[in-house]
Amino acid sequence: MRKAETVTLAGGLLERQAHRRADSAALLADPRARVLPMWRGRPLVNGGEDEPVRLALRAVDDPFVTAHVSVWVFLGEALPEDAGEGASRPLFAADISAWQPESI
Repeated sequence: MRKAETVTLAGGLLERQAHRRADSAALLADPRARVLPMWRGRPLVNGGEDEPVRLALRAVDDPFVTAHVSVWVFLGEALPEDAGEGASRPLFAADISAWQPESI
């Protein structure tokens, strides 16, 4: 397996946008912004069984996010798979390691 296949977000659809990191409040206010919850160093995913596994990107104002996230890390601008040109959106990572799932 190639290394890019084992590293989250290594697929090339992320532009780091380092020059925008100082303006995180405006980036978080963007309604297109998404958060990738990270639990104990692993990204949360949706799917499985008969569905494709995908990163569990959440809206910034999602109740799960607002209940469990206090620190945001701007990763860059991401282009969703189904998006057209100019549809990139701010992408953040957030540590939710203190959260305890109901079952593992």
